[in-house]
Amino acid sequence: VCPAHTAPLDIFWELWVGNVKHVLIIGNRFGGKTLMLALLEYFKMKFQKFTVSHMGAVKQQALRAREHFHRIVSVPPGSEELEGFVVGEGDGEPGKEEARFRNGAVIEWLAGTLKQASGPHPELSVLDEVDEADPAVRQRFLKTPYGPRAQFVEASTHYIQQGTISLILKDHPHLLVARFCLWESLENCTYDCDQMPLPDGTVGRCP
Repeated sequence: VCPAHTAPLDIFWELWVGNVKHVLIIGNRFGGKTLMLALLEYFKMKFQKFTVSHMGAVKQQALRAREHFHRIVSVPPGSEELEGFVVGEGDGEPGKEEARFRNGAVIEWLAGTLKQASGPHPELSVLDEVDEADPAVRQRFLKTPYGPRAQFVEASTHYIQQGTISLILKDHPHLLVARFCLWESLENCTYDCDQMPLPDGTVGRCP
């Protein structure tokens, strides 16, 4: 990969073996971040008996992560893999459905709200599309990983000029950041340079 960028499989491996306790993954849209996280969660559960909370900064992101996970374990009835897997009953809403292995591992999918960020105490907490997350929600969810194997993973496309990722990079300069190739995430600006929507809600010259 390009200098200063990280191959996705490299950060996957470091998380898998437990070398990384907290990482911010920045990648392009449709770069496979959510699928990679679903695979990591699945392997952590099946082989390391992890408990997992996956929070989407927006509801749709939590649903997308859950769909990836379900596809990973969607295998013919009676297969060896399905024998250790039970899907909890729920109404289809993130945070109200969980997947549980008979080895004790469990995952829950959460929407990005303060209430849902307060409850879980898993070994692996994942915050997906962190750039869209409320900083207060992110700060509360940051405290949820528990135990000697605790890990916290944040992942997102960095596209909001003064969004949550920009705050994280400013306030935590020593945080491990894994950047996938950024060329695919750059988009042509569609705003008039003098009529740019600004963070304070006004319109003005692009900073």
